[in-house]
Amino acid sequence: MTRNPPRPDGSTFPAIYRRSSQSAHHGNNYFPLLDQHYRSHRSALFTLVGAVEPEATSADRSVLEAVEFLTALRGAKAALVPEQIVVERPWPGGEPVPVRLSIDVDAFASLQWRKTVRDPARPRMLVRRHLGVCVFTYLAAELRSGDIAVAGSDSYANLHDQLMSWEECRPR
Repeated sequence: MTRNPPRPDGSTFPAIYRRSSQSAHHGNNYFPLLDQHYRSHRSALFTLVGAVEPEATSADRSVLEAVEFLTALRGAKAALVPEQIVVERPWPGGEPVPVRLSIDVDAFASLQWRKTVRDPARPRMLVRRHLGVCVFTYLAAELRSGDIAVAGSDSYANLHDQLMSWEECRPR
């Protein structure tokens, strides 16, 4: 038996994905199976996130920080990624400076997602493909609930900005 058996298109499927999809059937966890449906939309989701300005409407910014972390990993090819990475960001003077980004999956993800995203054999390492599905799933949920808004949008605008002030409510 080969380590990564070929798929019908001739490419190989990493062992970590085979294990997670097999264990999904035993633990009633379908999350590892979502990657195959998400894969064709991955590029469009990254383009969308890059085109809009999402903003938190509450003090909880964990999903937005996860989106920023995931965006920094957009070109990554490795099956596993660390929970902390260093990226270069432009400084106001124009010179790039290293910035440490980290993701706290415990801050926003359910137990079932945490089990799916984390590699049990390697602590502090995350399965990149499952992480993408997880973060975009929570981003969609936060947009629907109004906990994340999109600047300049009508449907996903910040509802707090649309409320009337106390002066406007006073009888005249």
